[in-house]
Amino acid sequence: MLRPICGWIALAALWAGGATAAQTMQLTEAEQAALDACFQLENDAAVPVCIEDLHLPLPPEGRELLAMVSDTGLQAAHERWQQGFDAAMLDHARTLAARGDARSLLAAALIIPIRYDEVTAQPLPGPVDPAVWFDAARAVRPADPLVAWLEATDCVAPRLSCDANVAIARLLQVDGDNAAVQWRAINAALDGGDEIAARTHLRLAAQAGRFQPYAGELLTLLLESRNAAPLPPMDADTAQAMGHIHQLDRPATNADMVAMLSAAQWAATALPARAGVMQLCEPDRRDPDPMLRQDCIALLAKLAADESMVIFPAIALPRLVELTHGPQRAAWQSQLRDHTWIIEQYPSSLAGGADADFPYRVAADGELEAIRHQMQDSGIPIQPPADWLPRNPRTRALVTTGRAPAS
Repeated sequence: MLRPICGWIALAALWAGGATAAQTMQLTEAEQAALDACFQLENDAAVPVCIEDLHLPLPPEGRELLAMVSDTGLQAAHERWQQGFDAAMLDHARTLAARGDARSLLAAALIIPIRYDEVTAQPLPGPVDPAVWFDAARAVRPADPLVAWLEATDCVAPRLSCDANVAIARLLQVDGDNAAVQWRAINAALDGGDEIAARTHLRLAAQAGRFQPYAGELLTLLLESRNAAPLPPMDADTAQAMGHIHQLDRPATNADMVAMLSAAQWAATALPARAGVMQLCEPDRRDPDPMLRQDCIALLAKLAADESMVIFPAIALPRLVELTHGPQRAAWQSQLRDHTWIIEQYPSSLAGGADADFPYRVAADGELEAIRHQMQDSGIPIQPPADWLPRNPRTRALVTTGRAPAS
C-alpha cells in the first residue's frame, strides 16, 4: 500500500520524471533535493511543515498539492479507496495464481499489494507471500522466458532467494537466439571472472537474429493483470485530487492509477545491467582484437535499434561512436545527437501534464515511440534544430569530435 497522498505525489514524480517538477517550480538542484527529502519523512503530518520551512518558490499548483497533504478529510477518503483497491487486487492475484500457469503465477506475484514497515522499510507479512507464487512460476516447465528474465534481472518478490545464473541457463535453453539473453550471459560471465565464456556469448549475441529484452511483455502483463481486477469505484474527492496531482485536467480513474502503478513498477524492475558489456567492449583495450571489436559493434547496433526502452540506445550509441571511424562513425554520431535530443526534450513535453495513455503506448510501441508521440502532442519537434548540441559535455564531445573528453 502506498502512503496517503504523499505516496501518490512521489509516484507521480517517478512516472513523469523529477526534472519536470524542478522545471515547473524553477528549483535549484539543492532545493529539489531538500523537497524530495521532505516527501521521505515517515510522519505524514510533518511533510507540509517541512516544505513550508523551505520557503520555496512554489507555483499555485504546488501550493494546492501542499494543501492536499494537509487535508485530513482527503487523507481519510484516499485511505478508504486505497484499502478497497488493495483488497480487490489481492483477490484478483489469488484468482490468477489459481490458474497455475507460469505467466499467471508471475502476474499474481507482481501485482499483489505489499505493505512496508514505515520505520525499517522492510516488507510486512501479508495474507499471501508473493515469493510462493514466483517460486511456483519458476518451477513450471517448459520455462517461461519472462519469468527467467525477471529472476536474472531483479528478484521481484521480497524474501525470495533468486539465482541469476540458474535463470540465465534457463533463458539460454528456451531463447538462446535472442541477443538480449546472450547479453545477460555476457554480464554474468564477467561477474564470475570468466572472460572466455563472456567472449563466446558476445559472439553468439552478435550472430543472434533479434534483440528482445522483454520490456514490452512485462509492462503489458502488469497493465492487463491489474486492469482485469474488479476494482471499486473511486470516490469523487480522491478522483479530483489524483487528477490534480497527475495534471490530468480531469478527475482520475482507476485506469489512471493502474497505469501509474504499473509504469513505476516497470521502470524499477526492467532496468538492465550493462557494466559487463561496456567492460568487454572498451574502445582502448590493451589487447585490441579486430573480431572482438566487430562483435561489439554488431551487438551494440542491436541495442541502438531497440526502442522498447530509452536506456538501450543511450547505452549503445556513445560506445558505437567510440568504436567506429569514418562514415560509420558519422552515422552513429547523428543517431546519438537525435536520441539525446529526445531524452533532453521529454521532460518539457510533460509540462502540461503526463499523457494518461503513455504506459499503454510504451507497452504497445516501445518507450521511444511513446515519447515521440508525447513530444508531438506538446508541439516539440522530433528532430533537433540544426545548431543544437547535447548539454552533457561527454555526449557533446562525442557528437562533435567522435572522442570523449580527457578525464
